[in-house]
Amino acid sequence: MNEADLIRASQQGDRRAFEALLRLWARPIYAWLLPHVRDVHRAEDLTQEALLRAWKSIGTLDEPAKFKGWFFSIAQAVLIDSARFNNRKKRDDRRLRHRDEINSQPVEPETESRRDELLTALTRLPETYREALSLRFLSGLPLGDIERRLRITNGALRGLLHRGLRMMREELLTSEAKEEAEHEVEP
Repeated sequence: MNEADLIRASQQGDRRAFEALLRLWARPIYAWLLPHVRDVHRAEDLTQEALLRAWKSIGTLDEPAKFKGWFFSIAQAVLIDSARFNNRKKRDDRRLRHRDEINSQPVEPETESRRDELLTALTRLPETYREALSLRFLSGLPLGDIERRLRITNGALRGLLHRGLRMMREELLTSEAKEEAEHEVEP
């Protein structure tokens, strides 16, 4: 069987035909991935993932003559997905380390008092602003996750955060002014 016949048979669900295709193309895919990841084991894992995706989607290939480009585009997608996952994992790891560092530091009474003031000011904001600020600054979610959760655009989210922070500042200034006025009245 030639390559085109193997592709057509694979599209019909013939595993042996697909295995024959793998024998032809697994090494070139691996050889293409290896310089990108510079790790033999990771290149092997990504090659396996590309092969699995190819098997699952071989039916979507329109023309057997385009198999090589189609297969390499799958490998490229696997590489990109892996890089995104690794970047997200590194960001999450940094965020967790930072949070652990903050949590391991002793809390000064003044800091605790200030935190209470901030939380009180936050609770006085309208729900829309409170939710956006809480997700961003208390939960530490990235903007994209907040946009999806709130079902708003990036610009709308940035506007909510900006206005919400301004409203919190005004709330804090107002409460500080009230406290100063109370202290002046006391004997």
